[in-house]
Amino acid sequence: MKSRKAAMDELLRIADAVTKVVLAHYEASSFSVELKGPNDPVTTADKEANEALLQALQLSFPGVPIVAEESDPSTFGAFATAPHAFFVDPIDGTKEFIGKHGDFSTMIGLVEDGVPILGVVAAPALQRVWFGGDGIGAFCRVGGADVPLTPSRVTALDDARLVLSRSHRTPEGDSRIRAFGLRHLIPRGSAGIKAVLVAEGEADLFIHPSRAGKRWDTCAPEAIAVAAGCAMTDTDGNRFDYRTTDIDNERGIVTANPALHATVLARFKALREAQVIRS
Repeated sequence: MKSRKAAMDELLRIADAVTKVVLAHYEASSFSVELKGPNDPVTTADKEANEALLQALQLSFPGVPIVAEESDPSTFGAFATAPHAFFVDPIDGTKEFIGKHGDFSTMIGLVEDGVPILGVVAAPALQRVWFGGDGIGAFCRVGGADVPLTPSRVTALDDARLVLSRSHRTPEGDSRIRAFGLRHLIPRGSAGIKAVLVAEGEADLFIHPSRAGKRWDTCAPEAIAVAAGCAMTDTDGNRFDYRTTDIDNERGIVTANPALHATVLARFKALREAQVIRS
């Protein structure tokens, strides 16, 4: 495996190449859309970007398993026992991509011994690339400059700006959010973008209170958010495990600075004990 700096430089180069593929489709007059499951669209851009990611990563990091959203699970190999593995999402926020809202990203996350160590969240329509990891720091690349990420210091839920899903809302999830009494809501697309907005202080809190996609939705943003000084766990306070073959994020996501994160987890526990929300 390359040094972390060399690996990060290579991931940034790969992300730049892949997002050019994505952006070409986004700016086209039309593209095909299929459903791979209920309320789960996939486009030609997803598929082409997925293939571009696989080819580039296999060339630069031979032998490292790649867990990719648009790949057949049979191709993942023994990622759960490998010392390193990639978790990638060619287009995180496909609904936003289809709706031309701009909130979509290409995400590349690298884990070592089951822990995210490097991540890239590239949002070509927003002209932003967030990246970072252990020993690297956390930054947003915009206009040719790498700006360090600094989370907010907000600790009170009443003051917190919550960034939440625009396209993946459910009545049960909205009910859980209302139970927190949060007043400042910012609807955005892409789980990765929502997490890095917290990492850079544009929002204070990201909560997805119920099932929240799969590990490729958390790996890259987790590496970045943690490197920036945030905490990112499920709603029980558990770090995501990238060594298990079950890659569903069944217990949601909470991302915030450590103090606010602890407050949110305590509120989740209290609401469950009071049976205001279900476990």
